[in-house]
Amino acid sequence: EIFILAVPAKGCHFEEILDKIERKIRICGAPMPEGRRVKLRYKDEEGDFITINSDDDVEMAFEMAKKTSEKGTVTIMVQ
Repeated sequence: EIFILAVPAKGCHFEEILDKIERKIRICGAPMPEGRRVKLRYKDEEGDFITINSDDDVEMAFEMAKKTSEKGTVTIMVQ
């Protein structure tokens, strides 16, 4: 499924994004494994999926989006 979630590009923290994504998934009725958090990845310029584990990774994802996209959109794959 595809979910769209708007977050601010500046001052957004990894845990905050993770919580918002998990909440969105639960609201939309998708099953969430008990006691397990989702894994986040974004696609870089070469098409590789890069794991997001920290605030620094979030910042890098947004910086990459500014360089490669007119809208600055970050596509995050959730596993």
